Amino acid sequence: MVERGFFEDLTPHLKELGHRLIYVFIVFFAVFIFTFVNYSPVLEWVTEPLKEALKSAGEIIDIAKDGKITTHKVGGTLSVIISISLFIATIVSVPFIFWQIWNFISPGLYEHEKEPLKGSMPYFISGTFLFLMGIAFVYYIMMPFTFTFLLTFGAGEDFTPLIDIENYVGGFISLMLIVGAVFTFPTIMAIFAKLNLINDEVLKEFFRYAVVIIFIISAIITPPDVISQIIVAIPLIILYGVSIYVVKLINPSNTQQD
Repeated sequence: MVERGFFEDLTPHLKELGHRLIYVFIVFFAVFIFTFVNYSPVLEWVTEPLKEALKSAGEIIDIAKDGKITTHKVGGTLSVIISISLFIATIVSVPFIFWQIWNFISPGLYEHEKEPLKGSMPYFISGTFLFLMGIAFVYYIMMPFTFTFLLTFGAGEDFTPLIDIENYVGGFISLMLIVGAVFTFPTIMAIFAKLNLINDEVLKEFFRYAVVIIFIISAIITPPDVISQIIVAIPLIILYGVSIYVVKLINPSNTQQD
């Protein structure tokens, strides 16, 4: 009887969850189909940094002007367009997914459980903004500089760059998502401060270790050259400093409060 009552209580929640998952799927699928059908401008946007780097390299190395973006698979173009469509659909759908999650769990929370989450909209907006800022940083700063540097390295050698589109797009998507996520660090720290899990003194004491970790992360997510690592590491260190200031405003250490 207890199990039957449990499942009877659970059934409405499962139905509600199912409905919200359907909404999420519809939005995700709609964006995916729209991007897939109108792939040409999106593909042009994705490959633009590489094309500009090839053009810049051609001004330095004459043979590089013949560089091409290639594919070595019969279905290479199709797989690339599917990957890009999934990427765009994920980026567009994430805010809607979080909104659906909140609408699902909030009715079941008590007032004291909702209290820490009240006023969460600024965190959501700042997190989204920082994520998009990370994507813009990769696209407009990191990629053009890095690609030009790598393509022109060893300028005296007679190499014609033939860039595989599958590898390029895979790296493009991974780099966008990873750097975008890392850029949300100040928002994550602000949430921890709001929940009294961290204060500015802790971040200050951890700063020297954070710098080492940042350079390790930069080395992992960037091409194997020091310049790219520094380009990524500098804004991350700045964001860590911003995090200290934000956390100080939300949950200052006891010594400052005294």
